[in-house]
Amino acid sequence: MTQTHDVPSLGNDQLTVMSPTPPPPKFTRWWDEQCSLPTSWPALLHGELHQRQLGGTAVNGWPAIISAVAGFSLGAGGSLITKRFSSRPAQIASSWWFGAFLTALALGILAWRVGSRGELPVYAFVLVLGVPLSIIDWFEHRLPRIVVVPQLVGAALGLAFLCVARSDPGPGLRALWAMLAGAGFYLLLAVLVEGGVGSGDVGLAAVVGLVTGWSSWAELAGAVVLASLIALALLLVPRNRASRAVPFGPCLLAGMTAMLTVAA
Repeated sequence: MTQTHDVPSLGNDQLTVMSPTPPPPKFTRWWDEQCSLPTSWPALLHGELHQRQLGGTAVNGWPAIISAVAGFSLGAGGSLITKRFSSRPAQIASSWWFGAFLTALALGILAWRVGSRGELPVYAFVLVLGVPLSIIDWFEHRLPRIVVVPQLVGAALGLAFLCVARSDPGPGLRALWAMLAGAGFYLLLAVLVEGGVGSGDVGLAAVVGLVTGWSSWAELAGAVVLASLIALALLLVPRNRASRAVPFGPCLLAGMTAMLTVAA
């Protein structure tokens, strides 16, 4: 005897065809990933950022966008420093948009790699003052100590705050020794190369040592090597070769920025 089972029939109103939801476009998914914000300020202080990976490289959408916009405004204000301390300002160098563009570019690229870590405001402060210093040194061959000293003090206070917030004095002590090493190295150059290195260069070397030494001694060494290579390349320019005058400020800041960006 074969048993049969009744199969309930479904009416047309009970049949629902579920069509698969198409995935969002690739660019939309990528943008959402890059623009995800960190969720807690303690995480920012302790360096725990919301990073995404793109080909093995850490990228941060929102910090880069915000830093670039802020950098444009701060760079426009920094152009006032350029005009104040330049006796022969070139028209393009002293215009507000030139400083704004350089600052926005530097902060945007740096934030793209550093992310929302607590170090970002310190690095940004150094670069905001570093752009007008570079322009002044490029045209005037001098670095006003009235700008370099606040740059050094502000960076030191910012990093000291991070040491206290994270209860970790190790990076701060290394940064302090790196600051002394950088300043000492350029002070030695000032003694050996008469007239080639000034007191402003020594002060800026202390800033570079402080900021790069916060992460590692390798970053300081890389920044000094890159700065030396850039200075050597500038010395090969016929105009600089005749006067034998190379602005070390832009070289130091370029080397520092490159190392902070690459090593982040």
